Amino acid sequence: QDVLHSIVYCPSSILCCNFTLYFLYLIFLLLHSLFFLIFFFLMIRRPPRSTLSSSSAASDVYKRQMDWSGKLVVLHGLQAAPELNGRYGTVQGTKDPASGRWTVAISAGGEDEPAKTCALKEANLELSPEQPPAAPVALGDNTTKILPKKRPSALCSRPGEFLASYDWREVAEGQSVPHGMEVMLSMEPGVPTLARIPPKWQLKVDIPWSDSPLRMDVGKGTLVREIQTALHAAHPERLSGCPEGEPALLVNDEIISDPSLTVARAKLFGARVSSVN
Repeated sequence: QDVLHSIVYCPSSILCCNFTLYFLYLIFLLLHSLFFLIFFFLMIRRPPRSTLSSSSAASDVYKRQMDWSGKLVVLHGLQAAPELNGRYGTVQGTKDPASGRWTVAISAGGEDEPAKTCALKEANLELSPEQPPAAPVALGDNTTKILPKKRPSALCSRPGEFLASYDWREVAEGQSVPHGMEVMLSMEPGVPTLARIPPKWQLKVDIPWSDSPLRMDVGKGTLVREIQTALHAAHPERLSGCPEGEPALLVNDEIISDPSLTVARAKLFGARVSSVN
């Protein structure tokens, strides 16, 4: 009976085992096909590496071949000095063959953003869409140059020599700006550069009996009396007995002794000023 039982049930066991193996093989084929479908789908969605970098590579080649000398540029991508990103500058001279960098004169952006010169790579330079002023402006050695964030209202330019004012005034073509002026450079064609006397500037008063001139910060509303008081404080032994209104000031060969005059009315900016006594 045991022998008969084994003979009867053995074919069914073999058949069940074969069915299980066949089922597992089908599952393997399905998973294998699914894996290749997913891999193929991801590959067709991701562009090749050369396509991703072709535009940037072409841009780098163009920058390396370009002559940046004299170009107005905007700085970007600086990691060591991120505060300079977005600033304007002018490329000067030729590229340094050793370092591969260009010398860029970066324009001042305000009182907290002074002008400076840096050596930068082409990758950090972009041609500015704006152009420098069409008419060149001669600037003095001590002028303060800034790029405006918002252009203020200004007086119209006048023909002939530039007339210095404490208000912004347009600089006409061919005019020279006096030393010590504050200048707002124009970056747009047809828009003139502006200049004015700084709100605060340093006055130098030569003293005939001393080798050390008086230097003091003055503004538009500073009185001549304040300058005379400073002279008394600097040389009390010489000026202790001087009455009010003395010592008088010699301004471009004109004597000014009225203590109520302001620096603006006395026209002391840019003039030769000395003490008479």
